[in-house]
Amino acid sequence: GKYVKTKKNISFGTGNYGDLAATIAAILLDREAKTPALDADPSAGAFKEPILKFIGLMRSMELERNSTARELRLDRLASGAGQYVYHAPNVFNFYLPGYSAPGQITESELVSPEAMVINAPTVVGFLNGAFSLIDMGLNKCFGGFGGDIMNCDQLFSKWYTYNQEKQAMASLRFQPSSTDAVTVVDELALLLTAGRLNTASRTIIQDAYSQELGDTDADSALRLAQKLIITTPEFHSTNVVKPKGKLRPEPEVPQPSTKQYKAVVFVNLNGGMDGFNMLIPFSGCSSGKVSYDNYKAARGDIAIQKTQLLEIPATGQACSTFGLHPKLPGLKQMYIDNELAFIANMGVLQQNGVTEDNWRKLHDKTSLFSHNAQTEETANVDIYGKFSGLGVGGRMLDALAADDYKTGAISVSGSAPPIVSKSSPVLVVSPNGYDKFNPITDNVGNSDLEFGHDVTDALKAMNGATTPGSTFYGDSWSDKLLLALSENSLLYEKLQQVTLDVTFPASHIGRQMATIAKLMKTKNDRGKDRDVFFAELGGWDMHFDIAAPLNNAFRDIDDSLVAFRSEMNAQEIWDQVTVVYVSEFARTLFGNTGNGSDHAWGGNYFVAGGDIDGGKILGTYPDDLTNDSPIIFSPGIVIPTTPWEAVWNSVAQWFGITDETTLGSVLPNRAQFADKLFTKADLYGA
Repeated sequence: GKYVKTKKNISFGTGNYGDLAATIAAILLDREAKTPALDADPSAGAFKEPILKFIGLMRSMELERNSTARELRLDRLASGAGQYVYHAPNVFNFYLPGYSAPGQITESELVSPEAMVINAPTVVGFLNGAFSLIDMGLNKCFGGFGGDIMNCDQLFSKWYTYNQEKQAMASLRFQPSSTDAVTVVDELALLLTAGRLNTASRTIIQDAYSQELGDTDADSALRLAQKLIITTPEFHSTNVVKPKGKLRPEPEVPQPSTKQYKAVVFVNLNGGMDGFNMLIPFSGCSSGKVSYDNYKAARGDIAIQKTQLLEIPATGQACSTFGLHPKLPGLKQMYIDNELAFIANMGVLQQNGVTEDNWRKLHDKTSLFSHNAQTEETANVDIYGKFSGLGVGGRMLDALAADDYKTGAISVSGSAPPIVSKSSPVLVVSPNGYDKFNPITDNVGNSDLEFGHDVTDALKAMNGATTPGSTFYGDSWSDKLLLALSENSLLYEKLQQVTLDVTFPASHIGRQMATIAKLMKTKNDRGKDRDVFFAELGGWDMHFDIAAPLNNAFRDIDDSLVAFRSEMNAQEIWDQVTVVYVSEFARTLFGNTGNGSDHAWGGNYFVAGGDIDGGKILGTYPDDLTNDSPIIFSPGIVIPTTPWEAVWNSVAQWFGITDETTLGSVLPNRAQFADKLFTKADLYGA
């Protein structure tokens, strides 16, 4: 390639394919990169991705491999900071391109995809990993991202002397040109924030550096300055921050609620769950076009053998007996115990009356069969976008908060669009364990280790309130950081103290459900009487060889729900909990040539809880599984006959939202489906 400025007769590059000089020139000389006016635009800029921030820190601070290390590894960057090479959670990368962080970014109709991996655990994890690198070099101690090069427990022995050259894979070698505080901070600001660090933050870091220099030495003072600067919004975003000179308000200390507690658990089965291999016609079928034989003919090689199915009775459906996937014995028992209900042929709907002849015309407000679009639709249940950026769980919380309930939104799986609200910031808790922020300050027992600095007061000052015109992205970072520290302070010790009566499976969804169970035990510490939780299990996009992965996925769902039910009963709150299993769409009824199934539309789902009036199938299971059906079109896509509004209408009523106008705010397209909505009585009984 070649970059040419015609008017100035300047060119970069040789014209050869892949010329980096031309690439760099195109980036640095682009009009957007050179226009100072963009610094005054708060909507300009972006978040930096965690991996780019950490690599930028290592490069600018001159990381060098130590002599004892054969190779450099970043073993915990994916779990600790939310992102690492070759560790994307699925084929759609670490985040969705249209994601917007709550607050000013969403309100301004901007996007911030990187914000999906910026939450309380990853904020704390990133800073702990970066602090460990600065203090101790690249190893795994105190949340470090390095490999297993040493036994970190040795650090707590008073006889142990730490040698960074031997106990770390690599070390930061940067040295400023002098020990003058202004010079040091200016050089760090240039390297780590492209010179954008605001004057107030520079002064705070200069004062901290000077104080540490007088109290200890230049090395400790430099490390403190490095740690402080990487907490600033300028390090984590790419525009100008304009501080107001005031601290952000501290969260209030929560007080226990006197109201009865209730919780909804939103479990997202990411990728498109194959519900037609979960709930299967078995016998007693009234129509000649829906039977086990019709099912087997439609599904072909991916059909489950009839002898393997777990039989359940049904009334008001096309068959009097259905079969469940053989890996779902726990679901069968809950169904028999009237604590679980299936919802047949449910999906995203814009309006009633959709058939194979008119579905394109009557469904023009969304992109069907697209993972990203349909994940957003099932998260928001707001197909016309009336409440942009707010999830269906979040709107329930807003309605209850307005009615003086104490509400909480908690994710155990990172970013959680279904529970984003105006009233309740999303608290994110990692199912892999809860790390204490900046643990090196109080974990080192060896007096020879002069590591660790208390950065909290300076951090809060540099992430204080901002004036109008300050970057939205920097402001969002500061919100996320201070919320993360508040949550960390509140929950770290509480979760350490919580014990469960039931042993949960070690699967990913098992750990998430166990974490939710623990968090429910902290409801009084958090002062909540209404919680909406978000959990997620990926891997459902099974285009090829579906049998083994579907077996594993259903087994994990079944085992985790059985354990969760047992723990809720032990806590005596199972009748105060509803678990809703959601997927963006179902799979094609007809199997494909790869022994898998493809993106489709309507599918079968389930809801569980102690208060559920279960043992029944709501909605309408298709009474024709052939191509002759008016609700099936090639290649076996089933048009849903029940909208997601139906189940959420009943859940919202059970949760405490009964006013018709308020229900219309929770479910803005509710009026379209007056004859399809489930009431509280339908799902929970009289």
